Amino acid sequence: MPASESSTPRVSSTPSAPKDSVTPSASGSESKFYVCDATVPCDHKRIGEVSMGAAKEIGGRPCQEDMVHMDENTQSATLCDGHGGDYFSKRLVSEFWDRVVAHPDYPENVKKAIEDTCVKLDEECLQTSSDEYKQVGTTLTAAQIFNDKLWLAWVGDSQIVVAQNGEMVFLSKPHNTKNSEELQRVKEAGGTIIARKFASKIGHPVLKDACTICVTRAFGNRVFKDSEYTNGLPSGLIPTPEIHEFDANMFDFVILASDGFWDKIPPEGAVDRVYKKLATGMNVQDVADELVAAASDSSDNVSVIIIAN
Repeated sequence: MPASESSTPRVSSTPSAPKDSVTPSASGSESKFYVCDATVPCDHKRIGEVSMGAAKEIGGRPCQEDMVHMDENTQSATLCDGHGGDYFSKRLVSEFWDRVVAHPDYPENVKKAIEDTCVKLDEECLQTSSDEYKQVGTTLTAAQIFNDKLWLAWVGDSQIVVAQNGEMVFLSKPHNTKNSEELQRVKEAGGTIIARKFASKIGHPVLKDACTICVTRAFGNRVFKDSEYTNGLPSGLIPTPEIHEFDANMFDFVILASDGFWDKIPPEGAVDRVYKKLATGMNVQDVADELVAAASDSSDNVSVIIIAN
């Protein structure tokens, strides 16, 4: 996702981990990545009575910064859309729900566990952000089914759709400057808004329009958060998630997708496509593949996860 622009050269990312590779985490322990290679279809995973499928495509971008992960052990799915590189999207996509589940307040207070995990992960991203990665960041979109509850959380401009009885019953609001509530929040926090032809962006506290970012919530992006670069001035860019809880028996399917997908396929259109494909007996993985193919002419990376009852 081309979330940030700067007068300084964009940083290069570390090479993407191959599918099913094992990569050391920041703590030195090994974490198993389940990532989809853009040229290799994702394995279809089944969690109890819930089916899941995921796919992604590089689209019009020169490299793939989207990462997706499905985990049978925690009955969860995560989608991260990186910008400036894939350094943090690769890490957070596999660690997020493991860290939430390990939180001392989980499962009694899932909301607090998610919120605290987001804060901690962002702190770690900033601590590990050398100058090489100062402009690297990622959004995060996540879902988990636990104790008959469907938990949804998101940070950034990837979006979630919940469908039931043939129609869309929930659509998450993206965290970008097209969201009037987010625009107001950034202004009230003391952030700078730079007007652009197609959409406003957050301007850097010091560099202003010489360094901008289009998302209003994200992990990483040290250059917008660290006083070393901001002179202690606020940018309005935060890692705080929005969280919603649903009855896990009261949905037909959930779609998690990056902004590159929603740029091409409207939410109602995606819901209609999924219902029609599932009605023919197509499995969820094939439906995810078809959704990504329908948006493959996007100028951005495209990634989709479907969870179906």
